[in-house]
Amino acid sequence: MLKRYRLASIVALSLISFLVFCGLEKQSHADSANEQQNAQRVKIEQHPNGTAKGDRNTSQQQKASSEKLIHVQETPPSHLRMEGQPDSQKSGDDASEFWVISGRKLKITDTLLAIFTFFLVVIGAWQGHVISGQIELARGQSADTKASIAEAVRAATAMERVADGIAESVKTGAESVAALRERTAMQMRAYVSVLVGTAIYQEREKNVRFEARPVIVNNGGTPAHKLSYWANIAILPAILPDDFAFPEPSERSTQHAAVLGPHQHFIINKVVETFIPDDEVAATKLGVERAVYIWGCIEYDDIFGDTHYTKFAQLITWIGSAGEEVIYGYYCQRHNEAN
Repeated sequence: MLKRYRLASIVALSLISFLVFCGLEKQSHADSANEQQNAQRVKIEQHPNGTAKGDRNTSQQQKASSEKLIHVQETPPSHLRMEGQPDSQKSGDDASEFWVISGRKLKITDTLLAIFTFFLVVIGAWQGHVISGQIELARGQSADTKASIAEAVRAATAMERVADGIAESVKTGAESVAALRERTAMQMRAYVSVLVGTAIYQEREKNVRFEARPVIVNNGGTPAHKLSYWANIAILPAILPDDFAFPEPSERSTQHAAVLGPHQHFIINKVVETFIPDDEVAATKLGVERAVYIWGCIEYDDIFGDTHYTKFAQLITWIGSAGEEVIYGYYCQRHNEAN
């Protein structure tokens, strides 16, 4: 559209320039003709003056007669020249300032001005048409731009939702991996427990005191690393008071550390520090009023690097006739826990 507009403008301006050039050319020819006529008139006027000047050099009589003769002879031509020459000049000027179009005599400058104005109107109308088309095009582009912006906003909103969904999926996946890891660790990790083992009752004549030998067992699928424990033993009331704290031994002279493989066990032992009266041994074995208690705590690391503990507390009894006793152990309600 802009190329067409430029082409039309160039054609119109070229045509106007051509018409102006034609008018100026004709005006130039007319001006040349006027200049030639003016030159001839000046020449004719200078000739009588030159003749008069030449006669002044003669005698006074010849001057008077010559002036009379010249006056008589040259008056008519001079009159004719003065009367006829302006008409010829006027018609030449008129011919140079006017031209005839379709039988009408029009002034050149007015005609060119009218043509120039006409073409200005045409060009202005064309420009208005072009600008109107450009405005409509701009409106269409504005509408397309608004639609594109709206579509971009919708796309951005959709992408934001997709991003939120991806983030939620990633979060869910991370939680699933963490849960799977935790469950795998729970399934594969080492689980250490303490079972009731063997025990020995007091026999003073043999210098044997009450002793308990619980069993530490790894029930998990992987080894327990850095395993250590402490244990304590005492003869206490058969029914423990509620405020009993299951204290650690006063001296933990030996620190144990080992690796306990899956489904393997250790046997630990602890001996009562002093003898009790011999007449209380039978009742203590049955756990009637007093009984043998052993308690302690095992600490270890699993293969995932987590640290765990297992607390235990057991009551030991002997049931049966002498030499045929069977050891029964009971897990206390308190101090039997693990993480």
